[in-house]
Amino acid sequence: VIESQLKQIGLAMHCYLDDRAPDDRLPTEWVRDLLPYLGNSRVTFLVDDDKSEDRAKPDYTSFRFFHGGEKLSALKNLQETVIAEYRHSSGAVIKLYADGRTDVAEK
Repeated sequence: VIESQLKQIGLAMHCYLDDRAPDDRLPTEWVRDLLPYLGNSRVTFLVDDDKSEDRAKPDYTSFRFFHGGEKLSALKNLQETVIAEYRHSSGAVIKLYADGRTDVAEK
């Protein structure tokens, strides 16, 4: 379920960027900026998800976003750049990459 939600976030992110072309800056407030692009999807955010880059400890069970406000075109390797992640209490980490791919790493 979470991997599907991250894929929906990735699609919403690319729609967000398409609407702002040629400026390809990633959202600065991920939740607020992407909600209009998520439609009636069942992605559930926590209040703190917008400020997730400020959280240093990976002891959360919610989405964490990276590279807010940066230009997508400035990122070196889209296939390797993590844009968002979800750390489950079981230890599993689900990552969304800048190219839209997701990956699950079990602990």
